[in-house]
Amino acid sequence: MEMTSSKYYIVTLENTDTLDLQKLIEYSQSKFKSDGYEEFSLNEEQVDEILGEDAFCGGDLTEELMKRLEEKASRKLKFYFSSKEAKLHSSAFLKYLIDNNLSATLEEQEEEDWNESWKQHYEPILLDSFVVLPVWEKDSDIGGKREKIIINPGMGFGTGTHETTRQCMLSLLELKNKKENLKNCLDFGSGSGILGISYHKIFEGPVDFVDIDKRAIENNKNNSVLNFPSIDEGFNYYVREEYSEKKQYDLVFANILEPVLLAEYQTISEAVGDQKYLIISGILNEQKESIVKKYDSKFEILFEKSEGDWMAITFKKK
Repeated sequence: MEMTSSKYYIVTLENTDTLDLQKLIEYSQSKFKSDGYEEFSLNEEQVDEILGEDAFCGGDLTEELMKRLEEKASRKLKFYFSSKEAKLHSSAFLKYLIDNNLSATLEEQEEEDWNESWKQHYEPILLDSFVVLPVWEKDSDIGGKREKIIINPGMGFGTGTHETTRQCMLSLLELKNKKENLKNCLDFGSGSGILGISYHKIFEGPVDFVDIDKRAIENNKNNSVLNFPSIDEGFNYYVREEYSEKKQYDLVFANILEPVLLAEYQTISEAVGDQKYLIISGILNEQKESIVKKYDSKFEILFEKSEGDWMAITFKKK
């Protein structure tokens, strides 16, 4: 991601278990202009530390030990700010959180620190027949014979690390295994473009990418070239406000927040061709009911996938 400031700011929110994360994320973007977020929970080192304290040597975990792990596994969110007024926006967001009796901190980082941080912590992601690699690993043999998807990571743009992205990719592979012939694709809320790129790796059809963020579209274009250096047609890119296509698609991805999925129902539903497919994600398990209720009149559920608190639903248009 090409940032507009030499510095960026991170607001870290602790103990998010009782919060409505979707609304908070949406509010951080609309009110305070955050560029993206990452979600964290208990990491492997913390698990090892707790198990080591109890001299755990294998076998079934006791109820007491499970309780301790659950208590330690409270989630936290990191919100990123990188615009010209990032310091102002991040400080205002921090004040908003503290004024609402939430535990949060603010830190300042240099742009170079962000790039180096990705190189230190971004690891390849193995998903069935796919391997998602950062650009600096593009020539490696990681993943063996798996299909490579090369991504230049950017804040909040979708790098394959989040549960919802993985669920969408696995849903795509399931459609492939069902021998579906999907001739074109819309990646609505495309971010890095990883989902549309994954589709093209399998089905080789044209893709329209749509995102509300112009910087995400630029990141998307760069990732398309990384994966298909010679492609000169078949990929179209739109900022949401400029997208007015009336055509229909064999496959539509909509990996976006629940309020947007509800608000964009007409555009999304009309984009799916008759008897064709819609993969929806970006929703928490408890939000399934509202999404199904909204989309039920035109779609039937084909299958679902769930990981942690997040889920994806693959619909077929009636």
